[in-house]
Amino acid sequence: MNLHSGPTIEIDLDKIERNAAAIVSQCAEHGISVVGVTKVTCGMPHVARALLRAGVSALGESRLENVMRLRDAGITAPIMMLRIPPISSAPDVVDLVDVSLNSEIKVLRALSDAALARGRQHDVIIMVDLGDLREGVWPDDLMPFMDRVRELEGVRVIGMGANLSCYGGVVPTTENLGLLVRMVEEVEQRYGLNLQVVSGGNSSSLPLMRAGGLPKRVNQLRIGEAIMLGRETIHGTPWHDTVQDAFTIRAEIIELKRKPSVPLGVTTRDAFGGQPSFSDRGVRLRAILNTGREDVLIDGLRPLDPRIAILGASSDHMILDVEDSSEPLSVGDRVAFLPDYGALLAAMTSAYIHKVPRTARRLARDLKRVTLLYEAPESFPQRSEIDTTLPELGVEPRWQPIVPLPVAVEFDTLAASIEYALALSESVAEAIRANTIPVLLGDNDVQRVAAFLALRRLRPDYGLIIFDAHANFHTPASREESCPGRMILAAALGHGIERLNLPFPLINPENTVLVGVRQVAPEERALLERSRVTVFTIEDIDSLGIREVIESAIRIASMGTMATHVSVDMDVLDPEQVPKLRMPVEGGLTYREAHLCMETIARSRILCSLDILPIQNRPGADPRMAHTATAMLLSVFGKRIFRRSQPRL
Repeated sequence: MNLHSGPTIEIDLDKIERNAAAIVSQCAEHGISVVGVTKVTCGMPHVARALLRAGVSALGESRLENVMRLRDAGITAPIMMLRIPPISSAPDVVDLVDVSLNSEIKVLRALSDAALARGRQHDVIIMVDLGDLREGVWPDDLMPFMDRVRELEGVRVIGMGANLSCYGGVVPTTENLGLLVRMVEEVEQRYGLNLQVVSGGNSSSLPLMRAGGLPKRVNQLRIGEAIMLGRETIHGTPWHDTVQDAFTIRAEIIELKRKPSVPLGVTTRDAFGGQPSFSDRGVRLRAILNTGREDVLIDGLRPLDPRIAILGASSDHMILDVEDSSEPLSVGDRVAFLPDYGALLAAMTSAYIHKVPRTARRLARDLKRVTLLYEAPESFPQRSEIDTTLPELGVEPRWQPIVPLPVAVEFDTLAASIEYALALSESVAEAIRANTIPVLLGDNDVQRVAAFLALRRLRPDYGLIIFDAHANFHTPASREESCPGRMILAAALGHGIERLNLPFPLINPENTVLVGVRQVAPEERALLERSRVTVFTIEDIDSLGIREVIESAIRIASMGTMATHVSVDMDVLDPEQVPKLRMPVEGGLTYREAHLCMETIARSRILCSLDILPIQNRPGADPRMAHTATAMLLSVFGKRIFRRSQPRL
């Protein structure tokens, strides 16, 4: 079963970053900061990070769901709420965003009350309607409105702004934005304010800026479409120094036949109430694709091949004329389209279109050195096998001792566990800085957090594949028994952590995959379902097959990331494979399934770091555990039964 056989939208993060950097630079020449608007991508964290790398001063969003997605992914940059908040969401707005655009006194009062309840003020920008007839206080009503706003102690007016061209199509001009500036100055003079922000609109204001027509006080623009699609919005023409193909929609041909150009028989309205018309061009080669109006705005698509024509669509089919296609087509081929803003918005919000962020900003694939981190390297049971086999695979091993575990196997508190992992993370970070692949061979679940901590500092855009029988999503509040190891993944997302000055979350939930889970408590399940972490249970493996699961895990972990960390808890295997586990769970992966996972990861070449645990090297430990761990380690670095070439993923 192919989990992603439907239409896709490919998101080129490097092109988005390039567009954003060009616009940020152009705006900076005019003393203008850029709020990078992510709403058309539904607050996709990968896109947000690309904008922040390009230098935007803040992110702009219109839906709290998207803001929560960004915050859950560890985005701490300032976020502007672009849409007037609903009164019912005032407390969430105060908690989640840094500044909001407002024009309703009742909403401002609710924001003020929510902020005062939290002992602080909420920053707002007052919107003025310059004639576009969307949001904003009418100019004649501004001063009475401001009289009432000044009575609210919980809000701080930091600026004023306007929105043009979105609803009424009103073009930004020196005159209408000059009116905004005059109102700003009148408010400042009347109330003794010094407003920091004069927000002069969206992508439609860029041509006026380039022509030198923006009033001097305008110092901020809220830019979305020009970054995402590389177009200014008044005439729809390509914007300077940007590309227009950062988003590509692809759909598969499911039927390819020669048919007449005109329907046979009496015609009536189509399924959407329209009256179709047809031109008789004779018998033509027609393709039907597996996408339709339920997925995307068909009229907003342009085929990459200009010799292909879109004839129309039903709810779940698109019909093309491909008679003159530049390349021969067959059933199963995928046809590519560039979307306009409306089509992009529809595709990104459709549940039926798979979103695929991509980047070429990946680590070099020719890392040939491995740093093996172990408490006492000289005592590792299979060290000689590793030292002999890795060079045969073209990999240079070096060993490094690590901070020893405290005497107690389990820690007293989750905070103490993280503190130990923080100390251990310095060794992992040292291996990364040395341009090697760190391999942490540990004896306790909390040691894997050391890798998370090091990667969060040095390679923050990383994906994560965890092989584990347990979800590890308990928190101190959800579990009576103190067992920090069972709280590790939830802790990495910041749940249950107090008084630790760390950049939580340590992992990127949308690029994190759990494989082989077969023990989840109800309280874990509730938290995990809200986390955006992907989970493949042992039931999924039984029904889909281990190859489909691991290939899907690799896709999810590597989408839009620079590299991937792989974490292996030996209890993912069936207890018959690794006896004497501390917390065994029946029915795990077989030895061959585990090796297939490691071999598939090796072929994908996504690995940047690895941990395998527990590898017990204490009196009474079963030697088969270290032997199995070593075999998996060698497989992930390319060991095969035969050295024949295999296709790369």
